[in-house]
Amino acid sequence: MSCLVDGNYEIDSYSSFWQNPVENGTISAGCWSYPDGGLHLGLDIASAMYSDVLAVANGIVLYAHAPVDSNNGYLGNWCGWPNGGGNTICMVVAVNDRLYAISYAHLSNEIYVTSGQQVSQGTVIAKSGNSGNSTGPHTHVEVFELKQDLNSIVEYFRNSGADFSFGCGYSEAATCSGYACRIDPETVLEGV
Repeated sequence: MSCLVDGNYEIDSYSSFWQNPVENGTISAGCWSYPDGGLHLGLDIASAMYSDVLAVANGIVLYAHAPVDSNNGYLGNWCGWPNGGGNTICMVVAVNDRLYAISYAHLSNEIYVTSGQQVSQGTVIAKSGNSGNSTGPHTHVEVFELKQDLNSIVEYFRNSGADFSFGCGYSEAATCSGYACRIDPETVLEGV
């Protein structure tokens, strides 16, 4: 199973800061737009293939799936979920009395977590890759500030068919829904 099953989910404790999500990575594309003007809804962190990808905070995994090879990326490759994500993870994390969702895309097929698993901040959850709609080794990160409690978010995620956008869609930057607001990852991630 790559997605959550029925259950009552909890996060044992909140983190007091955000962990850098990729060791030894550098920003290769910022949020909201590419240099050519195209829409880019997350932060790209370039790193060598198979670099450690870390849990940014204490949390719970909503989705983890590695259906493709680690280095199969090219423009227009729509494999993985969401479309083009390649190998992906989505989780809810708890930081400073707030809940956030974070997704990681274009990972290698070395994913070390499963849906429903609680994860501690700094845990290696995967290795970076170049999967899906990707032109080189990097990890694409999206962050959402959540508006509802954990179990409501889990229920929405399950019933929506694993909506990584939490109702915000993929056509505009900085959008909000009844569940979440899409935020620029650089506003919360430290040391990136």
